[in-house]
Amino acid sequence: MNNILIVSLFGEINNVNSRVYKIAYAFSSKISFVTPDFSHGEKIYKKSCEIKSEKVFVQHLHVPSYSANLSLKRIYSHLVFAFRLRLYLQRLESKPDLIICLMPTSSAAYVCGQYSRKNGIMFVIDVIDLWPDSLIPLVKNNAIIKKLLMPWQALTNKAYRLATYISAESSAYALTAHVINPKVPWSYTYLGVNVAQTRKLIDRNTSDIKRPNNQIVLCYGGSLGNSYDFDSVVAAVKNIQEKGFNYKMFFVGDGEKREFIEEYSKRNNLNIEITGRVSYPDYLKYLSICDIGFNTFKQETKVVHSYKFNDYVACGLFIFNNLPGETADMIEKYNVGVNFTVQNLSEKLINVCQNWDKFKLYRNNLESLIKDELDSETIYKKLVDNILKAKVQ
Repeated sequence: MNNILIVSLFGEINNVNSRVYKIAYAFSSKISFVTPDFSHGEKIYKKSCEIKSEKVFVQHLHVPSYSANLSLKRIYSHLVFAFRLRLYLQRLESKPDLIICLMPTSSAAYVCGQYSRKNGIMFVIDVIDLWPDSLIPLVKNNAIIKKLLMPWQALTNKAYRLATYISAESSAYALTAHVINPKVPWSYTYLGVNVAQTRKLIDRNTSDIKRPNNQIVLCYGGSLGNSYDFDSVVAAVKNIQEKGFNYKMFFVGDGEKREFIEEYSKRNNLNIEITGRVSYPDYLKYLSICDIGFNTFKQETKVVHSYKFNDYVACGLFIFNNLPGETADMIEKYNVGVNFTVQNLSEKLINVCQNWDKFKLYRNNLESLIKDELDSETIYKKLVDNILKAKVQ
């Protein structure tokens, strides 16, 4: 297989912790990577529209910018990407042997699927989030928006049916697509961690990021968006302050909920610091100086496994988690943290803080979790082997 095309709206091919990087470099073939010229994470345009390397050729397609994760401008930007992707594929002089499209978005996957079916190309869908399913909890009381999501769901299902192989970042996501398209082979590959690469990025980082002395250091890493349950986290932090614990809480990221967190923190005089958007090495450096990481989402979310969970594991954190399913099972099976609900988060956080000398020993179990479930080099090699076997069949 000499010509592989990967399409994704998210993730940077030069970021060693990005899923697209891990998939691309698990193949021995050269890769063409097509992605927007606008960075979803940083909300800025990327510096170059075309990058070449020995391993990967990167083509950026121009799209409109947007500032809010939940907005019509974002949807419009994704639709423009799909339209320009269709033109890009039509103009290819040499057809790919394999196309891999990470979902979301549904529109880009549908375009790739149609092109693949027309040209007899193996088409792999890799589900990293369930759209529009993940949006439903955010609009559950808005009947009009829920009706508007129905055509979107239909497009998603059409994209699933065009796949000749289904991949996903969790078993639950893979099964969701497999139910729609049960005749094709499927597998799941967790986002994964590479501890050696993570440690290298942290050790080489020269930013002046230091651990606070004699404190239990808490953190949340990632977007401060509307999908996450910050109300429960800041309320729990307030409770441990009232109990007299010596702590520091970092929110490593930025987003729509920043103002809410800042106002709550100021009103209650909490020891909270919001870093704003930082580079990935700085992000890892912040996590590495912390003890406890919050993997917290709004109730009824469709997410079952998150990037931040894998980052917490790679950085050796004790994890407070409220995602049900596979992530909760990992927490319990390997004893690397605590599963919580809105109702018991404060109680469980107080218990851990009171007994931190005992709880911090649980982090030793992270090595077993990584070895058994999350080692990037092992699990992505297995994904590539499965795809190539399916291609031969």
